[in-house]
Amino acid sequence: MKDPYFHLRRVPTDPRPTTGGEYLTFWWLCQIEDDAQPETGTQMHDEQGFRTHLLPFAEALEKMNSGGEPSQYRILKRGLEIWVDTKERLEAENKF
Repeated sequence: MKDPYFHLRRVPTDPRPTTGGEYLTFWWLCQIEDDAQPETGTQMHDEQGFRTHLLPFAEALEKMNSGGEPSQYRILKRGLEIWVDTKERLEAENKF
């Protein structure tokens, strides 16, 4: 099951150049194989220098809690809660 989740808005203290709008980042909360590797060459033309990181949920939450914007941590945490709840309900109905 792969469900998209997350949006990150730029904050005024963000050192990256801005075009005056919001910069949207998409995160995927999903279940993938333990040995999955990020696909290269899938970024937008202006994101070629960005790096993709695949993290276990606990590690992503820890990183966001220790160095991220508090509101973004809460969004990620809530997304995880929704995903876990949905997965548990589907498993109980033998649909997962």
